[in-house]
Amino acid sequence: MKIPAIIVFLSASLHAQSPIWGDQGNGTFKNPVLWADYNNLDVTSQGSDFYMIAASHHFMGMPVLHSKDMVNWTIISRIYRRLDLNPRYNTPGQGYQYGTWAPSVR
Repeated sequence: MKIPAIIVFLSASLHAQSPIWGDQGNGTFKNPVLWADYNNLDVTSQGSDFYMIAASHHFMGMPVLHSKDMVNWTIISRIYRRLDLNPRYNTPGQGYQYGTWAPSVR
């Protein structure tokens, strides 16, 4: 089966484009470096390693991320998988607010 030249050209040109966010692969980056809802961040360093913790909402857990350059981040753990709060703290219709707020990693 012959593949039309236009498809090969389009595929090659799309693959060659820089990412629209994060590490550009050439020593530069574009914001946001993380394409996700990591809010109320706290970052600390230990030697050449950086660690970030973020607040959680609903049932995403509290993520802990690691980086060597503060651009490329990897989730290395979650403080918990699911947080079942006492029902008295649940706000009807505000599911996004369930979870933890303003974490600190020190």
